[in-house]
Amino acid sequence: TADSMQYNSSTGRGKVYGLKLAQDESHIHLGTVLKDSSGSFTGVRGKITTCDADEPHFYLNASRVKVIPDNKALFSAANLVFQGIPSPIALPFGLAPLKKGQRDGILFPSLGFNSFNRSFYLQNFGYYIGLGQHSDIQINTDAYLNGDFRAALQTQYYKRYVFRGTLNLQYSR
Repeated sequence: TADSMQYNSSTGRGKVYGLKLAQDESHIHLGTVLKDSSGSFTGVRGKITTCDADEPHFYLNASRVKVIPDNKALFSAANLVFQGIPSPIALPFGLAPLKKGQRDGILFPSLGFNSFNRSFYLQNFGYYIGLGQHSDIQINTDAYLNGDFRAALQTQYYKRYVFRGTLNLQYSR
């Protein structure tokens, strides 16, 4: 939905004011939007959220947002806002997927300290691959600063209400 719009049918470009876009579970509110002929659009004063209220309870407040429909939303510097109060949590840029289902991608690690071997570590750094509707595979590793490591390959296969299984191979030193 939008407050108002201007559209040039010969060039396929347009300008939209007060746009509210809902795609699956993502909601994007934009102040002024320029639409190009490819169907993607760029807006300023953006709010990216999963809250479906007219005035969202929480959102990422971004200065610029580019939305590629049915694919992703790219945004510039953004600040996390709760109940209209800006928090100190900020992102220099970001990407919000607008598609449902399996997507291949990097698994971001967690940092920690193991008191047993007195070493800092990165845990579960890896890559996820969706192999289809009924299976996936995950390759990950743990790396400790003292030289220890773990490498793992895990695959899951499932059919809802019929079967589910996991195969997990690991090597550690």
